[in-house]
Amino acid sequence: MLSVVVNFYNNRREARNTLYSLTRGYQRDATDILYEVIALDNGSAQPLSETEVRAFGPEFQYRFVPTRSVSPVAAINAACRQAKGKRLMIIIDGAHILTPQVIELVSEAFRRFRSPFVASCPFTYGPSN
Repeated sequence: MLSVVVNFYNNRREARNTLYSLTRGYQRDATDILYEVIALDNGSAQPLSETEVRAFGPEFQYRFVPTRSVSPVAAINAACRQAKGKRLMIIIDGAHILTPQVIELVSEAFRRFRSPFVASCPFTYGPSN
């Protein structure tokens, strides 16, 4: 099983888009892949609700971490310890829409290599500064 831990902080709109990009309806070639998504809200002023997160599918769980820390490290580590999967995918900044085949590609990396470290590069679309 692959456990995907996604960290959010004060980005409701982006969080919903990111979570949608992790659904079985959006992800290509992930039908037979066993995975869970742990949506981790790290102390947002207006967090998502558990109902909103679970509406994305049975793979989705929600955790709110009340904190004043500016670092998400403690919350991410706690979520990773509670994850069901032996394989972890961590999204530190949950304001990204993932590639429609990322679950399958990460799973493929774990099939091919004993202990892969897989990173993706974010791309920004729109006007530049």
